[in-house]
Amino acid sequence: MTRTLAAGVPTTGVRYNGTLQHFMMLNPVRSTAAAGAAVAQAIEVLEAALTSGKANS
Repeated sequence: MTRTLAAGVPTTGVRYNGTLQHFMMLNPVRSTAAAGAAVAQAIEVLEAALTSGKANS
């Protein structure tokens, strides 16, 4: 995230306590509440960026 911020890219960091790195992509933990919340948050942010035109700037 530090390099992204240094490049001037708007960035948000979120910590999901009690999870391991890359938990959203690991099938054994994909059905956990944390993974579901992370996916929902990613969808919300991407939809907002795509509908506001920020993704194209």
